[in-house]
Amino acid sequence: MIKGKKSKNTEVRDPKKERLFRELTDVLARSGVQVRREELKRGFGWRAISGSCRLNDSKFIFVDRRMSQDEQITFLRAKLESLGLTETSKSTISDSDDSSAAADLA
Repeated sequence: MIKGKKSKNTEVRDPKKERLFRELTDVLARSGVQVRREELKRGFGWRAISGSCRLNDSKFIFVDRRMSQDEQITFLRAKLESLGLTETSKSTISDSDDSSAAADLA
């Protein structure tokens, strides 16, 4: 390892779950919400958690990259529901082959 460089997380992601995550992200993007998957900061005695925020007229949802794919999908579904976008997301989600991920919020 090169000094000063951090090794990247080499977690293998399930392609079906990744596609579902992208579809949920697209639904949110069409409604004007930008989804960003980032490694949220943590420190002694505190840590940032996934959530939404507003900057001027822009809306963002930050998803902690360290969460499992199932947790990320469940989080985005909850955000869709809180924004009143459940019908749109259900039509997108029903196209998915991943029944376990689709059953998480049902």
